[in-house]
Amino acid sequence: MKARKSILFTLALMLAMPVAAGANSYIGVGGNRASIDDSDFDDDDTTYNAALGLMFNDFVGIEIGYYDLGKYESGAGDIDNDAWTGALLIAAPIGRSSNIYGKLGAARLESSGTLFGVPFDSDETENFYGAGINFGAGPVALYVEWTQFDTERDVDVIGAGIRLLF
Repeated sequence: MKARKSILFTLALMLAMPVAAGANSYIGVGGNRASIDDSDFDDDDTTYNAALGLMFNDFVGIEIGYYDLGKYESGAGDIDNDAWTGALLIAAPIGRSSNIYGKLGAARLESSGTLFGVPFDSDETENFYGAGINFGAGPVALYVEWTQFDTERDVDVIGAGIRLLF
């Protein structure tokens, strides 16, 4: 519960900061293909994500987001993963409204399911990182992104989406 309150506080702060700092912000949604590959699970799932970002200049920004990391089943059991994220963004502009970027941050992972018939429910904070490219056109940008959540069961996410810039 504390993590959700912290995320909501950070979200409110990020919404207020662009006015005060003259920075650029965005809100985005995307569709993803998430995959998990370890000794118990080897599966893919179609998922989604949402994010709110604040770019302080053309090169540095922050982002908070939510990722549905998928539901997976195997002979060992089933698992459902979600993540709340906070990240530092480093970008390199390409032209006037596009860029390539990398992100590094922390993810609050929530997992539940059964493993060998034993139910589990876990929350943990782990690192995540990724890279992507934005293609901007006025107040809209399309993006393609790869992200990895560095957990006991690494989850790779490849996705694309749209960002509204304001």
